[in-house]
Amino acid sequence: MGYRAKSIVRLAKKMAYGDFPSAEELEEMTAEESKEKLMELPEIGDYSSDIINPHGGFPIDVWSVEIFGKLLFGREPKNNRDAIERVKAAGMKRWGTFSWMAFFYVVQDLGRLSKKLGVSLRLS
Repeated sequence: MGYRAKSIVRLAKKMAYGDFPSAEELEEMTAEESKEKLMELPEIGDYSSDIINPHGGFPIDVWSVEIFGKLLFGREPKNNRDAIERVKAAGMKRWGTFSWMAFFYVVQDLGRLSKKLGVSLRLS
């Protein structure tokens, strides 16, 4: 988890001491409401909230946008940061509520998918 570890520990402490909704309460909210609530936490942004949201999400960042740009549009974006929202929207449209599963499947199987598709999907 790298630099996000401190934020996740802070989240766990807030949840443990009642300063933040429980996992069950987050699950009872809509996906959008729970994401908004998670993003109220310091250092939790769009990417992190999509990972820890009990409803899932499509956690696209400057690294994963290269991979999903190639998979969804057949090419690597010219500017990774600028392409995040476009790639995220395309993934959500394609996979909907299962987009988080698609994300984790793809990043766990980059080597095989690279060979199968004849595309170099970077691992770092």
